[in-house]
Amino acid sequence: MEPSPDIELFDAPPDVPVPVVKDKDYVYSGRKSFAVWMDWTEWQAVFTDLFPVELNLQLSDEMQHAKKLHALAVMAAWRARSDVPVAIEVSAQLAEISCHGHSVLGLAAPGRSMYRSHEELRLLYSATVVRCVNGLVDASQRGAYAQAVSSLALRIGIPLWIVDIRHEAAHTKLPSLPTLQLAAQTLRQWLFDHYWQPQDAALKQRVVRIATALDRHLDHQEPLAALLALDVATLSTLVVPLLVQGHQYGHWATSDGLLMESMSKVAHQMDMTRFEEEWLAMGNQTKLLKLVEECQSQWGDFDGWFLVALAREFRRIRLDPEQEVKVVLLTKWILHLVSNAWTVRGPRLSIAASEALVLLEGGSSSFGDNDNNMVLHYQERVLEALKAVTGDKNVINLSPGDNATTWTKCHSWTPSPIGIQTPFGEVPRHLSLDDKVDEWEAGHMVILRDFPPKETNANGIKSYEASYLAMLSDVIETDKEIAEEIVRKGLTNRHENITEDEVNRLQDEIEIW
Repeated sequence: MEPSPDIELFDAPPDVPVPVVKDKDYVYSGRKSFAVWMDWTEWQAVFTDLFPVELNLQLSDEMQHAKKLHALAVMAAWRARSDVPVAIEVSAQLAEISCHGHSVLGLAAPGRSMYRSHEELRLLYSATVVRCVNGLVDASQRGAYAQAVSSLALRIGIPLWIVDIRHEAAHTKLPSLPTLQLAAQTLRQWLFDHYWQPQDAALKQRVVRIATALDRHLDHQEPLAALLALDVATLSTLVVPLLVQGHQYGHWATSDGLLMESMSKVAHQMDMTRFEEEWLAMGNQTKLLKLVEECQSQWGDFDGWFLVALAREFRRIRLDPEQEVKVVLLTKWILHLVSNAWTVRGPRLSIAASEALVLLEGGSSSFGDNDNNMVLHYQERVLEALKAVTGDKNVINLSPGDNATTWTKCHSWTPSPIGIQTPFGEVPRHLSLDDKVDEWEAGHMVILRDFPPKETNANGIKSYEASYLAMLSDVIETDKEIAEEIVRKGLTNRHENITEDEVNRLQDEIEIW
């Protein structure tokens, strides 16, 4: 059975209540009018990749490191698009320097850009702690006059000892590496408690509000006041998943979608011989049909999003023998939307039908091995109905003498910053990242994995280190011999005794040299 792309992060209903969100946590969420991530599902994926331990995901160290690198690559794409909230900026910085902590060398070695010396790590951690504290504190500045960093840090919950480390790193000598690492871990936990977790909880709370409004509308005919203020994009990412799958953003409103929940209440007393013609009444779908029609009257593209979601869910569960009832129900909904009975058809329903047709035809080869004649019958009916709606709008017609040497724009294609993306299609989330060794020694650690170095490079590094240490030993031995000679003789070329202070001065000069 194909996994649903919408349940990659959460594959079971949560048993814990949704945490309460405090208004003060939104200070670090950045601008609300523009987001650099594709959607909130992508944001949640980065959240889980950055904090697997805090979320109790039980991943191995290697898997945690791989997910952290992937999250860094995604956040780098966010920063390339536009400014990001300060909480995401500092989270990316803290996550990036943590990738260097397990690969420390005593000295900086040319040709090994993914490894850092002890002193380099102190510089990296110091700069990151300074920028994190400054960025978080500056976001909470209010009034005409700037307030002290310590008072602002206390207000937002940052410990004062981290402010002291920030001051020491900026104005005096660098703190020790363990102290800086402890400060970075504390800031990371602060970001989890004050930005990432509250924002994730806010997403779940919004799903709860929408699901509650849908339930009250279906059970008590209450008006959809909570939905009327939503735009079509938000509606398609909240209402449609709740109807078809029953969950979104990790919160489960129902176990199998509102469509199936209404049918499950009467499934035990259904007469399937009459279901073909009386499916709305027998499946307890009449109220849901009115709900869909009301949403369609408010948002013209709602039926398009709904149709594609039905086709995607049909493709996901059609090989599961325990989901036959839901497969039949999804089929009836698809056939209803593309039939003449659907009188409130949206302007782009034919485009959505083209996408649904591509989804169902794409997995037809694996579906052909199924021996379930009933499901196969409904599959063929859906394909015929979708083809009748789409017509030839999605077909590329070339004359016999023409050669397909250039791109041809199909009817359902639309420009997208990440390539060709269909109007009702999902956002591509698994773009390939070519993880290669840093051949140019540019020091770009973000997308690199810790591949073992080639044998030639390893031998070259070993020989370089050996020659460097040998030269360093020769210099030290020479210093010792000169100092011992001065002390032993204690005389100048004029046979004058050299004072002890002069001997110490000469030794210091030798050490400096």
